[in-house]
Amino acid sequence: MGIAVASRYFSVGSVVPWAEADVGAVATQANVNVGYGRKALEFLRQGLSAQQVAARLLAEDTFPDKDGRQFAIVDRKGNVVTHTGPDAPHWAGGQKGATWAAQGNILVGPQVPEAMGKAFEATTGELAEKLYAALKAGDAAGGDKRGRQSASMLIVCRGCGRNMNNDRYLYINVDDNPDLGLRFAIQSIPTLLYFFHGKVSAKIIGTASKEAILAKLHSLRPQPVPETANHIQA
Repeated sequence: MGIAVASRYFSVGSVVPWAEADVGAVATQANVNVGYGRKALEFLRQGLSAQQVAARLLAEDTFPDKDGRQFAIVDRKGNVVTHTGPDAPHWAGGQKGATWAAQGNILVGPQVPEAMGKAFEATTGELAEKLYAALKAGDAAGGDKRGRQSASMLIVCRGCGRNMNNDRYLYINVDDNPDLGLRFAIQSIPTLLYFFHGKVSAKIIGTASKEAILAKLHSLRPQPVPETANHIQA
């Protein structure tokens, strides 16, 4: 299971994606209570369903702006919840399918999660490729109406990570680059899959050569900018 996100927000990967192998995945966003991620995973470990966890999170939330929360939960059995509070920054909303949820806020409109869901369902291959397709489709549909800044993808499965005792199969973060955030995260995926499985998806990168992929990724690295040009969105 996994999560992919892109936003006009600094370091979105440090706030939105939460996942634990054989437990569940949680996305926390909008007027975000970041504690939802940790707390939701704790409830899921106890055996609560996604729907029960959503109810507990909202009932026990004592922090300000609760009506502006947005989150999604997928539990180990594939149950799905997407929640958007009435005060979440507009446009805000989501859709869900049998095994997925797509939602966002400060979007150009409902066409964004709709396009993401369609792309996820229509794409074959690894979960990373399906999440990649969903992100790309959401961006093509207009995405965050403020623009781009950061992107993240997190995928977990039992024992699938590198080395030993590691359930984190894939974790990509680009924290602050409006041009490369989404594009670099997306184009990193086939390289990581190559290293994990000794293969690469030619349909994403356009080549089956590991050397060519690495050269391409190197060319996409952001160039240093003057200190006065740096910015962080709060």
